[in-house]
Amino acid sequence: MPANPSLVKPGAFCVRDRESASILASSARPSRVTILLLGVMLMSIGDLYMTLTYLMSVGMMELNPIARGILQFDSPTLLGLWKVVTLSLGLSILYRLRATRKGELGAWICFMVLSALTAYWMVYVDALSELTPAVASLSTGHDPAWIVLGP
Repeated sequence: MPANPSLVKPGAFCVRDRESASILASSARPSRVTILLLGVMLMSIGDLYMTLTYLMSVGMMELNPIARGILQFDSPTLLGLWKVVTLSLGLSILYRLRATRKGELGAWICFMVLSALTAYWMVYVDALSELTPAVASLSTGHDPAWIVLGP
């Protein structure tokens, strides 16, 4: 900020062009929230796919305690059903609130959390190739934190 506030033009920090203003307007909120929720849904499907892929092959440590409890039943179908039910419930609540600030805030939080989870999966997949001997040891050992579904 300049030392002399009179050097700042009035409205210098306001959105000037109409296109940007319309995107940021509260009337565009329902569209923004809908797009965010579609992203959340796609990233959640990707998370389920990656989880099942690793659980049914080499195994993995599930960090979500609820999912870890469900996995004790050794049922990919049950895990998928739980994911679909909880995702549907959360998305439907946020979709109903899509025109409100709280709904948008919730959608942004979910989008950021799933974005971080997607980034975590990318790092995990990349690092796994370097950890193949350790993963093989874990998958044949008896560590209760390591989960493998199926035969």
